[in-house]
Amino acid sequence: MYRNPGACAVNPGTPESSSRGPLVRMESLAFGGDGVARHEGRVVFVPFTAPGELVEIRILHDKKNFVRAEVVRVVEPAPGRVEPRCPVFGRCGGCQYQHLAYDTQVSAKSSQVRETLQRLGGVSPDLVAAVVPSPAPWSYRNRISVHVEQGQVGFRGLDNRSLVEVSRCHIASDAVNAKLAALRSAPGRDGTYSLREDGVNPQGFAQCNAGAAALLRECAVRAAGQGERLFEGFCGSGFFTELLASAFREIAACDSDERLIRQAPRLPGVRWHCLLAELLYHKEAAPVVFLDPPRDGLPEAMTEAILRKPPTRLVYVSCNPATLARDAKRLAQSLRVVSVTPFDLFPQTAHIECVAVLELGRG
Repeated sequence: MYRNPGACAVNPGTPESSSRGPLVRMESLAFGGDGVARHEGRVVFVPFTAPGELVEIRILHDKKNFVRAEVVRVVEPAPGRVEPRCPVFGRCGGCQYQHLAYDTQVSAKSSQVRETLQRLGGVSPDLVAAVVPSPAPWSYRNRISVHVEQGQVGFRGLDNRSLVEVSRCHIASDAVNAKLAALRSAPGRDGTYSLREDGVNPQGFAQCNAGAAALLRECAVRAAGQGERLFEGFCGSGFFTELLASAFREIAACDSDERLIRQAPRLPGVRWHCLLAELLYHKEAAPVVFLDPPRDGLPEAMTEAILRKPPTRLVYVSCNPATLARDAKRLAQSLRVVSVTPFDLFPQTAHIECVAVLELGRG
């Protein structure tokens, strides 16, 4: 396994004849984090690489149309390559981009969103803004989940099974790392432990990075505008609803998780429902729709419900550009994408959040 992605650069000009494996020139970073190159007419996916650099690879999986490989050594490093901060980077499964300077990460994510939306959804790259960077690229997470096994504390490895012991998580805040240190000093029973800053609700995925999440929420709520009625699906415990309530007279908000609905605050004009979004939408269709679905995107039944009663405007908050692209293509029968704004809520990782705005009118 490639243990330390940032520590294997050698002097440029190493002759190809001395290499033990193929040399490939990395072209780009695919969504998900793997570098992309070409070798003997096929696409090669290589994690922990940077666009533009020359690397020697070892082929791991040889498929008909593509190859998966690992880095043996970096022959010509790219300008965007840096030394990873974390000593277990490349073994821990949490981060994919610590070997890249932050501006290189943001640039790569902008390209990934544009390419994914165009290829899978037919969305013009001109409609996609540059990624909004996180205010803090390090020490931003206000909670993490770690595992304790036989007195060891750490994260799951790249194989999603082994435990990689950690003494500090460099993307977690100092307060969270203090709790990690306390757990390491007295590990307790085997199991999964949620370590979070005091006062942080354990629910709400997008709130792990409070600074970047605030920027995303402001953008999404601003995109919804204001008016008489709004339908909000996948509302959780009201992360967006709290701001939307001041802009709309009536809001029908729903989530299928009863626990989250019970945690939702009482807000003027907001009616909370524990119900599947597609079931409520049949009764509560509104001119403006606000959706924040899980990574799998919209259920087909919800897409069909929207197409039967299309709104004037739909704001779609996505944590997966691929399913956003799929849903945009399905909704194009009635709604057209007018803008997409990506946000980097999770620096050093391959995750990307987007706020897409769709309006009535065929795509």
